[in-house]
Amino acid sequence: MAKPVVLLYERIHKDALAILEEKAEIRWAESLHEDVLLKQVADVEGIIIHANGKVSRRLMEAAPNLKVVGWHGVGGEAIDLDAAPAMRRRRDHVRF
Repeated sequence: MAKPVVLLYERIHKDALAILEEKAEIRWAESLHEDVLLKQVADVEGIIIHANGKVSRRLMEAAPNLKVVGWHGVGGEAIDLDAAPAMRRRRDHVRF
């Protein structure tokens, strides 16, 4: 069975990365600019951000396989939570 593809915006703690690498295929963001990210999300099932970058409605809509949007650390203001209900309706398994 293929591992799910997860897009990481930037480095996370090495222990967290090691756990994630066991479970998922990691894809690193080439840039934090939305136009670049849009080209990378077509097949991702997860997006994890850390200190920088944003996950907009536009980005979520461009990721038809998206199941999880995560924030490594505290906060969550960089995730468009207004778009979250629409994403949940689109696929009942999307988690934020």
